[in-house]
Amino acid sequence: EAKTEEINQKLKKNANNLLNFSLEDTNNDVNMYEFMGVDYQKKVEAPKKTKWVELPQREGKKKSYTEDEYYGGVFGRRYRRKKKKEVIRPPKHPNVYDFQFYPAKLKALLQKEMNIWKDACEKKEQELEEKQKQREERQKEREAAAERGEEVEPEEISEDEPESDEPFVGLNKKEQEEKEKLITRGFGNWTKKDFTAFTKACEYYGRNEYDDIARDVGTKTPQEVKQYSKVFWKKIKDLADSKKIISNIEKGEKRIARVEAMISALEEKVASCSDPRNDLEIVYTYSKKAPAYQPEEDRFLLHKTVEVGYGNWEALKNEVRLDIQLRFNWFLKSRTADDLARRVDALIHLIEKENAAKKKKEGNGKRGNGRTASKRQPPRKKRRT
Repeated sequence: EAKTEEINQKLKKNANNLLNFSLEDTNNDVNMYEFMGVDYQKKVEAPKKTKWVELPQREGKKKSYTEDEYYGGVFGRRYRRKKKKEVIRPPKHPNVYDFQFYPAKLKALLQKEMNIWKDACEKKEQELEEKQKQREERQKEREAAAERGEEVEPEEISEDEPESDEPFVGLNKKEQEEKEKLITRGFGNWTKKDFTAFTKACEYYGRNEYDDIARDVGTKTPQEVKQYSKVFWKKIKDLADSKKIISNIEKGEKRIARVEAMISALEEKVASCSDPRNDLEIVYTYSKKAPAYQPEEDRFLLHKTVEVGYGNWEALKNEVRLDIQLRFNWFLKSRTADDLARRVDALIHLIEKENAAKKKKEGNGKRGNGRTASKRQPPRKKRRT
C-alpha cells in the first residue's frame, strides 16, 4: 500500500508534464540538455551567415489574348499594324465583285472618286503639318522670350476643324447621279455563297431549271434566278475562272442528257410489251462465267424501276422486299441499293446495244442488199447452283 501511494503521488505531480510535453525538467532532477558534463543549452552560438547561391529568376511570359500577337510570335510574323486614322472620311462605295456583274463604267467612276479622295487627304495632311510647324516655331519664340525675362502672352489654342460624319464626295452632280444609276444595274444582293450555290445547281440540274436552282440557292426566287442567269451566260467570260465553271456545267449537262437517254430507252423497252414482268425480252451478251441474275429477276428490276423512277434505288429495294413472288429469293433480297443500281445500269446498257443493232440492220435493209437478218437466239443458260 505504501508503494501504491508513492506511485500515485508521483503521477499527480507529473500529470501536467504529461499533458504539456516538454524536455525541460521542472523539478531540476534531470537536465536533458547536458551531455558528458557539457550543458549545451547555455552553449548556443550565433548561427553563421551562409551565402546562398541565387538562382536565376524565370522570366514571365507576356500574357496576350490577341490572335495577331499570338500567331505572330508562334510563326515569326510581324504584328498587324494599326490602321492609320484617315484625315477625311473615305467615300461610301459598294463591294464590287466580278460575279455581281456591275457595268465596267462604274468601276472607272469609283476609281476616279478614290483618286480624288487620296489627293484631298494628302492636301489636308500637308496643311496640318504646316500648322504644327507654325505652332512649334511660336512655342520656341515664347520660350526664348521667357528666358530673356520678357512678358509672354499665352497662345490662344485654336481647335482643328472636327471631322465631318458625311462621306467624301469627289464627283460632280452628274457623275454622282450616273454612279447611283449604275449601282442599281448590278446584282449587289448576290453574295459569294449564292453564286457558288448557283453554279453547283447548274451542274446538277441544268442551266434552264430555274425552280430547282432557286431551291438550292435558298435566298432567291425563280424569277431572280432567271434574271441573273441571263446576265451570267452573257458575261461569263468576265469571270476569273470562267473556263472552269463552263467546263463543270457542261459536264453536268452531259451527265443529265445521258441519264435522260437511259430512262427513255428503258421506258420504251418496257412499254413495248403488255406484261413486262413475264414477256419482256432481254438480249444478253454471255461470257464464260454464268450470270448471277436470272431473267425473271432482271425483268422485275426493269419493270419496277419504271414504276418507282430511275435513281430511287432504296424504293426499288423495298419493292424487292415486299414482292410476294420473291419472298424466298434470298439472293435478290440480300442485294444492296448500290448493287441494284449497277444491275439496272447494266441492263439498260444491253437495251441500248440491242436498239443500236436494230437500227444498223434497218439501215442495211434499206440499202437493198436482198439479205434478211435472221433473229439471233440466245443460248440456253445454266441455272445457278
